[in-house]
Amino acid sequence: INFEDFPLCRKELKPGWGEANEKAREAYLRSGVVPLDYPDPVAADWPDLLAIVEAKVKPERLAQNDSYGQQYWWRFLRTRPEMRGAIESLSRVMVCARIGNAFAFVFLPKSVLPNEKTVIFAFDTALHFTCMQSRIHEGWTRFFSSTLKDDLQYTPSDCFENFPFPEVLPADSGKEYYSYREELMQAMGTGLTKIYNRFHDPNQRDERISVLRVLHDRMDRAVLDAYGWQDIQPVCDFYPEFDEEEDEAEGRARKKKYRYRWSDEVRDEVLARLLALNSERAAEEAPPITFLAPVEPKKPRGQKKTKTTTNSKQLTLGASE
Repeated sequence: INFEDFPLCRKELKPGWGEANEKAREAYLRSGVVPLDYPDPVAADWPDLLAIVEAKVKPERLAQNDSYGQQYWWRFLRTRPEMRGAIESLSRVMVCARIGNAFAFVFLPKSVLPNEKTVIFAFDTALHFTCMQSRIHEGWTRFFSSTLKDDLQYTPSDCFENFPFPEVLPADSGKEYYSYREELMQAMGTGLTKIYNRFHDPNQRDERISVLRVLHDRMDRAVLDAYGWQDIQPVCDFYPEFDEEEDEAEGRARKKKYRYRWSDEVRDEVLARLLALNSERAAEEAPPITFLAPVEPKKPRGQKKTKTTTNSKQLTLGASE
């Protein structure tokens, strides 16, 4: 339910909208209550929807220490205009769950209204999907992100904003992977979480899952080649996510979970190269460092040497002479 910036309702007020000057009209809009002759939509034009918001949203807003939320309880609290502007020209947006263990990205229509448990990326091409869904980005993300129990918590400021994308986007192998994954979910009648549970299960022998694994490997190869790292030739295998241990709540051994991934050696090598690339780019983007160095002032000719104070001159590092 999106009432945008609509006023709440109309009431019999004087002066009417047609008679009110600009200052009076602004006051009406700020209050959320407008005269009966107000020509544009108000939230009360949809009484059934407004009743839902009033019952479910208003009590929570009034309990919060947020004056805007209390006054305009029928509107979205944070409309994210920066995000809206970034995706305005796109046909769709890329999305991932903020917390989850699947590490899966999907495309959704930009008209979908996301909640706080999703992360939105202003990408609409399979080329960007290839980079984001690859094990290159996954290794970076798992290194920098925190976890919630056994689930990954995707934090954009920690694992996206500082991720050094290849300068040339990879071959479009992610398109085939994405299309096949969608067909597989429809054929199996299941969602991403169960698909990836099977993907990482060493006992899963379904040929369709094996094809998905091959397509994922092919996608990773395209991204490694985009970085120019043809010398890295990874081979995936099933590795346990944690050693078998006792569940604190149940007092019994947890079922060992596996992940179909690269070896630690390959994963560490790729991560080391990404970190080095990140440092190189940060150094290139850094402004010259300027500091003040003391110099002794010149004394007038014939003046006796006395105790002097120092002036300063600027020295700049990283700038050409």
